[in-house]
Amino acid sequence: YYIADATACTKIKSNLFENNTTITTFNEISRFGDIEFGNSVFRNASNLESINLSNVTKAGNYTFTNCTKL
Repeated sequence: YYIADATACTKIKSNLFENNTTITTFNEISRFGDIEFGNSVFRNASNLESINLSNVTKAGNYTFTNCTKL
């Protein structure tokens, strides 16, 4: 996904990376302003090992369910 102006994004939609087993890190969050995660954004992303939460103001239900490597 490409966002021209990340600071304009205020929410990552529900289920965006759900069941994505190829994502291992998500540190791009530092490019955003304050941001919310919808429900189940990373649910079942079983290979996710690292994520930067510095700008996250709210995380929906089940956001990191079954992210066993975090």
